[in-house]
Amino acid sequence: MNGSLLAQRRPETDAVDRQRLILYGPRDTQTAGRLPEPLSDQGCFWLVLPLLAGRRAVGALSMAFGVERRDVVAEQGTLTALATAVGQAVERTKMHDFQHALADDLQHALLPPVLPQPAGVVSTSRYTSATSGIELGGDWYDLIKLPEGRVMMVIGDVQGHNTAAAVVMGELRSGVRAYATEGHDPGVVLARANQLMIGLETDLFATCCCAWLDPDTGRAQMATAGHPPPLMRTADGRMPPVSLDAGMPLGIDPEATFEVMDLQLEPGTLLAFYTDGLAGLGGDINPKVVSAAFDDPGNLESVGDRLIRGFSESPRPCPDDAALLLVVYEGPSAEAQHNVRQLRIHRRDLHGAQRTRRLLREWLAGWELSAMADDEELLVSEVVTNGLVHGDSDVYVYVHKYPERIRVEVRDSDPHLAKTVTVPRDEDQAEGGRGLVIVSALASAWGNSPSGRGKTVWFELPMPDTHAADA
Repeated sequence: MNGSLLAQRRPETDAVDRQRLILYGPRDTQTAGRLPEPLSDQGCFWLVLPLLAGRRAVGALSMAFGVERRDVVAEQGTLTALATAVGQAVERTKMHDFQHALADDLQHALLPPVLPQPAGVVSTSRYTSATSGIELGGDWYDLIKLPEGRVMMVIGDVQGHNTAAAVVMGELRSGVRAYATEGHDPGVVLARANQLMIGLETDLFATCCCAWLDPDTGRAQMATAGHPPPLMRTADGRMPPVSLDAGMPLGIDPEATFEVMDLQLEPGTLLAFYTDGLAGLGGDINPKVVSAAFDDPGNLESVGDRLIRGFSESPRPCPDDAALLLVVYEGPSAEAQHNVRQLRIHRRDLHGAQRTRRLLREWLAGWELSAMADDEELLVSEVVTNGLVHGDSDVYVYVHKYPERIRVEVRDSDPHLAKTVTVPRDEDQAEGGRGLVIVSALASAWGNSPSGRGKTVWFELPMPDTHAADA
């Protein structure tokens, strides 16, 4: 009926209204001129049948016959059965489309409506439902703002494509957000999410990839639980592989641990996190699709459209949903460029501690904080020497200037947490080495935590009162 209103009196609306077959003769004006040129409806009988689904009409079927009336009447039973079958098929199609649209709306309601855009980071996302099936899926993504401008990127997939998978996905997403906000690194976030998944006592399991980024410095950490690592594209067009231990999926082994990889991102680096629905049955995204999508990385929305289009235009039905999270690290903000300094010291650099002290004095002088130089120099020398001597690794130093304090972070590859000792060890007689007793005594706050394959030792000193007053 092409969307005609029942109030418009036409043969089809009459058949729907009466819910019975109506036969129109060759000279009936209501059916005149219906056949397109060069056909002619002169001498045609028109049969109009309602399409019934149960007791409800869902449409009408009109047919023209150039035969005698008695022949048309003789076939009424067959034609009515045909109309009933067509009506039921139309109803099933409409119900399937409605359920698919409802599932798609509910799925999107479980995902973040808007991604945060902290300074130094640009992001976008895409989500496409499976091209077959009407159930909810377990794919999700998230971008979580953390204190001091840092972010956590998350993508995951709960096994199955049903309501149970969607419910577990919602609980996992909430749990991961809570663990990330508490300040845990990606490995700890996944370990806690694993315990949460096991505690749900479900037969399902999930894969998940987490990445932490400090936009002020480009420092990043990444861990995955059975999930493919993201694709990476650098500003100069290279696509280095992200060699990351996949780990065990969540919800299988209560003792599972998740290895964290440290990365140093250069400005302009693009990370593309995805679920296996985008990759298809082979487990890898089509390289031609990736190459075409990354052709213009400056337009992140176009990259997302091209990647997800490669999934949705697949010639084969896709049995799983596809989630995509794109994040570009633009580099430190203008504020961070002024208030953040960093330094890498090679493990064999015998003058590393000395060079750190000299640079620290220069940085503090540039911030007009020379009054803090003596204490800062003493503390950073202790921590850097501890990393060089006991960690036997490269050492990374990060100095952050905040309105009320200076924070120094020193990262090395020694997995053992630093501890204060009151009796100096023989090896502590090296330059600046008197353990962490001095750090504990002078710093307003200090601590250390696992960081990738090593640890990070940090301490803070408050601004001088005169400087705080001027601020």
